[in-house]
Amino acid sequence: VESSELDDHLGGAYSPGYQQVVSTRNQIFAEYNEFTQISEKFRSQVSKEDYVAFRIAVQSRAFHVPKIRESEALQPNFQSEKEYYRQKLQIDFDDFAVAIMPVHDWMNAHATNNVKVQDYDPVSRTCRASSIQPISKGGELINNYGELLDMTLFSQYGYVPSDGSGVTFARLYPYHDIAFTDFQPKIEPSQEEMLPYLHLDFGYSECIQKDKDPKAAELKVVKSIYLQKIANDIERWYVPLPSRTKRKKSPFSTTVLLDNYMVPSFNTEINNFLSSAALRASLPCRLITLTHRDLDGQGLATLKDDLDQMNRESSSDILLKLEEAHIDIAWMARTLHCMRILASAQKHKYGITVGDQSKKIIEMANSNSSVSSLEWNAAHVKLGELQSQEVLENFTTEFLKGIKMDDITDDFYVRTEPCPKEYSDELL
Repeated sequence: VESSELDDHLGGAYSPGYQQVVSTRNQIFAEYNEFTQISEKFRSQVSKEDYVAFRIAVQSRAFHVPKIRESEALQPNFQSEKEYYRQKLQIDFDDFAVAIMPVHDWMNAHATNNVKVQDYDPVSRTCRASSIQPISKGGELINNYGELLDMTLFSQYGYVPSDGSGVTFARLYPYHDIAFTDFQPKIEPSQEEMLPYLHLDFGYSECIQKDKDPKAAELKVVKSIYLQKIANDIERWYVPLPSRTKRKKSPFSTTVLLDNYMVPSFNTEINNFLSSAALRASLPCRLITLTHRDLDGQGLATLKDDLDQMNRESSSDILLKLEEAHIDIAWMARTLHCMRILASAQKHKYGITVGDQSKKIIEMANSNSSVSSLEWNAAHVKLGELQSQEVLENFTTEFLKGIKMDDITDDFYVRTEPCPKEYSDELL
């Protein structure tokens, strides 16, 4: 599939589903290029198309199993073969092995499975699967791949569950990119790239200018550096969400739509989940909305302490002072406004509403679109991403309605239009 076609189906390079597919593709292409460089025979006999096809086939049928048993290790030529794999491919069979189990790939997958695949038995050298629910005649054997994100299922296995039983997440980083996989390079953005997060000057009725408000200006510069330091800490910029639908029994089929098919959506229970989960990703917005008046005037010192710590060790491995700081009602309100604005900005990049995307899927269902097609599965990836952004946007909007605002002071001040870009640029 061409990148332009993926772009059309998934909504562009800002879609994590699109990024994941491209990253997986680039990884496989890079593997092929490495092999062709070290082996002339491989280069002459294996085309890129063949490698991709077999690589994907192996990926969907390969399972980790425990390390090789001692009795197996004593077989003729095993030690030399094991050493070859260790030196040439960095695969150490003393740690684990990989077994190809094509029979398991005959089963489809769903979060509510009716078959359980047992652990590998090194004695019998088998891996057994058995039913855990009654299976009707003609019903599918359904495995469970674990709690994988929809975008991971789509990029690695080519499908997502049509009933919303997969897992999604909401993002709060519309102005920069974050790598989701180890294969994607993690590039620290510049201060200038992170400045759009600070253009609203939360908590200040007058836009911050260097000469007019030096304390606020100094804090804003340090905030841009802090944002730069945490820019790639993905755990701090997104909110994992539960599945949109839960089933007690396995579906009869994962490949045939019911006549009364309905597009999945989050139910009202999501608000109870977000009441605690949303604030786990509040650090960026705590930082963005921090004023020089907060923390008893010690906000700048707090940020500098955190920066000192981040310069000594990875920011993703430590609990920062700003995360532990007491947050009053005004700062909380500004933080929630920030999260709502970022979630909304991320959603609007798709150029389509949740309602229109849902209608598109219903039209595909009514036209008997194949649930195994690229168009069908990509449409569900896109829907899940849109719904995830909207549910966080709606939650923060409703939460803010319960906060009594004081319009007299700057503490609750939130502007709807960004301050002039040159005001921020002059600080750097």
